[in-house]
Amino acid sequence: MTRLHYSWLICAGGTLLLFCTVGLNTSAFSVYQPFLIAGGLSNTEASEITTVRSLAALLSFLLVERFYRKTDLRLGVTLAAVGSALAFVLFGFSSFFACYCLAAVVAGVSYGFGGV
Repeated sequence: MTRLHYSWLICAGGTLLLFCTVGLNTSAFSVYQPFLIAGGLSNTEASEITTVRSLAALLSFLLVERFYRKTDLRLGVTLAAVGSALAFVLFGFSSFFACYCLAAVVAGVSYGFGGV
C-alpha cells in the first residue's frame, strides 16, 4: 500500500479553503436574495449587501500581506474559514439591513484573507 504524499493533502486543504471562503461566499448569497426581498428588504438594499461584501473583500486584499505576517499561516487560514462560517451564522440571525451589512463585511474579510 502506497502512502499518500503530503503535498496532495496540502492541495486538498487549499481547495477546501477556497471552496469555503470564496465559492460559498460569492455564490450562496444569490440563492437567498429573493427571500430577503420577500422578507422586507428592498431590491436596492438586497443588492447593496453584495456591494458591501465586495468592498470589504477589496480592502482585505490590500491588508492580506500584513495579516499573514502578523499571524501564522495556519492561524490565518483558520480565522478566514471560521470567519466565513460566522458570516453565514450572522446572515441567518439577521433581521434588518445593518445586521446584513455586518455579515457581509465578515464574509468579505474572510473572502479576502482566505481567497488570497
